[in-house]
Amino acid sequence: MFGNILDEAMRVIGLTRSAALEHAAAGPRICAICPGWIKTPPVANWMKRDKGVAKAVVRQTPRGHIGDPDEIAAAVLWLCCDAASFAVHHGDRRRVHGVN
Repeated sequence: MFGNILDEAMRVIGLTRSAALEHAAAGPRICAICPGWIKTPPVANWMKRDKGVAKAVVRQTPRGHIGDPDEIAAAVLWLCCDAASFAVHHGDRRRVHGVN
């Protein structure tokens, strides 16, 4: 199951990078947000139901907690501002997963 999900994720990242590089001179910002574990209602409910899974998920995160949707929103807002133009124009992707 996860192999297929990872394959699809890599295709999306590759397509995003290719489109960003191809259209960089014209000016549109093309990027991908690659979040880690985020505290959405389904994830929060799953973690409440299965404490073992919750502990395993938290152990995977260097900061010791899963992300908040507002943290992803802040990354998106940054990508929309002029300060991000250099990174986006080079087809960069932003990993938002709690690691420096």
